[in-house]
Amino acid sequence: MPKATINQPIKVDLTSQNSKNFFDELNRLSKSHKLIRRINHLLYYIKNEKSFFEEICSIIMKTGYYKFVYVSILDKKSNRMDYFSESAAKENFVLPDHGFLNDGDDLPELMCMKSQQIFILNDLEKDFAQSPWKKKAKEKGFKSVISLPIKIRTKIIGSLNLLAENRNIFDKEEISFLKEIATNISIGVKSLRNEEELKRNHERYKRTIYEAVDAIALISERRDPYTGVHQRKVALLSSAIAEEMKLEDYDIEGIYITGLLHDIGKNSTPLSILSKPSKLNEPETMIIRLHSQDAYEILKSIEFPWPVAQTVLQHHERLNGSGYPNGLKGSEIILNARILGVADVIEAMSSHRPYRPAVGLNKALKEVFRNRNILFDPKVVDACLRVFNEKKFEL
Repeated sequence: MPKATINQPIKVDLTSQNSKNFFDELNRLSKSHKLIRRINHLLYYIKNEKSFFEEICSIIMKTGYYKFVYVSILDKKSNRMDYFSESAAKENFVLPDHGFLNDGDDLPELMCMKSQQIFILNDLEKDFAQSPWKKKAKEKGFKSVISLPIKIRTKIIGSLNLLAENRNIFDKEEISFLKEIATNISIGVKSLRNEEELKRNHERYKRTIYEAVDAIALISERRDPYTGVHQRKVALLSSAIAEEMKLEDYDIEGIYITGLLHDIGKNSTPLSILSKPSKLNEPETMIIRLHSQDAYEILKSIEFPWPVAQTVLQHHERLNGSGYPNGLKGSEIILNARILGVADVIEAMSSHRPYRPAVGLNKALKEVFRNRNILFDPKVVDACLRVFNEKKFEL
């Protein structure tokens, strides 16, 4: 290549073979870099292994370097290999339904799993060993094949398998590049499985919470049927309002759980007051108003993933500061408590009590609307009205 002076740029002969090879290699490296970036990006939006593997195969196939790509993953329970490939490619190439690790067949993925290392055949035509897969591979025009381990930590769980129509395609540079892809797939699988395990743990944890809360709610229900039924109805209505307000599923669950527990403090209230068939006097009213503080004292030591104790404490607070126990105003009252407060009033007014007959749902809704932006959050009130008028919610 000619030398250049300071003012004279280097001239490259684009027609020479060396230059052509250089630009071919540069183009291949650029495509390889983009390919790895696309594979890494998959985990942002793909949340299951099947889609992850199939999309990887599709991305690699589109490079045009390989004639067929597939991923094989070991099913530990059955000791069987499950196969994944680009859906369009499946129509043109036949993959085995399964491959057992103790089979005698020398499938590349099985050889890779058994040897615990990369398996390569760079010239199938010169391999005279007769086996069904080699015969089928030659018929399809495959000349070379590679299987690279997919690992979680040090344990091989499957392989990335690529077949090409050219001999000796898997040189040192190509193997290094494919190893990086296999490593990224391994990281992706580990991430997906960790996420799946977290989901399972969360579901177990959630079931435990629901069972415990149901047990606590049942205690209230057996002591005072009115309170028990009220709590369950408020839980349903408050979660319906939260859903109408487009809150996250996680927050809706928390509001439902809180609804089931919001009057647990009434377990400390004498039954003679709870079931009194006439209007409460002032001292009795003061006693029953202690229930939100009592509930807070019971629940504050439990590490719920939602602000259950704080919501229960505040569900009788009102926007204008006329509520109890602390006379909070406006945004001082957390959203969950504002939602629960509206649901609590609607259910209480709509249901029969020992000291009065039910006022009725229509009057309850009118009362809440009349106090919109005075006692109650207007957004919560509007959502509550839509739940009944448009969604036809029934208490």
